[in-house]
Amino acid sequence: MAPSSAPPVEPPKPTPPPLWRRTWPWIALAFIVGLVLFVVAIRPQQHGGFFRAGDVPPAASEPGYSPLPAPMAGEAGSGIGSLEPPPAVEAPVARQPVERPAPAAAPVERPASEPRAPAVADRKPRPLPGRTPPPNYPSGALRDGTTGTVLVLVHIGPDGVPTSTEIAQSSGSRDLDRAAAQAVRRWQFEPAIADGHPTVGDVVVPIDFKLTE
Repeated sequence: MAPSSAPPVEPPKPTPPPLWRRTWPWIALAFIVGLVLFVVAIRPQQHGGFFRAGDVPPAASEPGYSPLPAPMAGEAGSGIGSLEPPPAVEAPVARQPVERPAPAAAPVERPASEPRAPAVADRKPRPLPGRTPPPNYPSGALRDGTTGTVLVLVHIGPDGVPTSTEIAQSSGSRDLDRAAAQAVRRWQFEPAIADGHPTVGDVVVPIDFKLTE
C-alpha cells in the first residue's frame, strides 16, 4: 500500500495587538496639546497681567470724530443760494377758557294778589229796611176793634223776592191773617247765604195789629 500523504498545515496567523495599544498614542497626543493650550491661556499678558476680581476693566477708547466743515455760501451764478436758517416756528399756546360770571337773574315781579272779599257767613233771609210797607188794617176788624198778632212764614228765592207765604200762627181773625199775608208778599228781603252764595230760604215774620187812641 502506498503511504497516505498528510494535509498541509497552515502556519498560525499573527494575533492583532489589543485596541488600547493602538489608541494610546492619540490619547497622549491630545493630552499634550490640551496642556499646552492651558498654559498659554493662563500666562499673564504683557500690558496688564491677568484679570483679577474687583479690578475695573480698562475703558475702551472712544472713537474720535472731527466736525464737518460749515457749509459755504455759493458764489453768484454757481446755482447754490445762501443757506439761511429757517424761521423759528412758535408752537401754538392753548388758551385757557375765561370763566364769565353768570348774569344775575332778574327779579320776577309777582302780580299783586287781588284783595279777597271777606267771607260771608251763612245766614237766613231778612227784610230790607225801608222795603217793608205796613199792612192795611181790615175795615171790619177796625170797626169791631179786633186786634192780634199774625206769624207769617215767608219762602224767599235767591233774588230776595218772596215766592209764597203761609200762616205759621193765626191771630184768631181771618181778616187780620189775610191782610198780614198780603202785606208780606210785597216786601223785599236779603236772600239767604250758604257757602258764600245766595240761596233759597224762609223766615217767620210777626205782624201786629193794634188800635191806637
